[in-house]
Amino acid sequence: MGSINANDEKEDAVGLIDRRRRDKEELGRVLELEEIPWRQKSRALWLKEGDRNTKFSTEQSIYVENSISCLRWWLTEFAVKQLKI
Repeated sequence: MGSINANDEKEDAVGLIDRRRRDKEELGRVLELEEIPWRQKSRALWLKEGDRNTKFSTEQSIYVENSISCLRWWLTEFAVKQLKI
């Protein structure tokens, strides 16, 4: 009789582990489905309002471009002056 109870306990433990695994998988699916509308709302808001860093990054790229142009001009002028001397 003791071995029957031990087998029943093992089956119960295996059943609980299996049920826990299924519950975790189901919870993961539910959470993923719940997250989808939030991602969509976030994306729509970003498209509507834009990125707050857009102005800054545009200004930075213009600054860098102008700096490179000035550097090219200065190097050209310097090289011309050096060759004339």
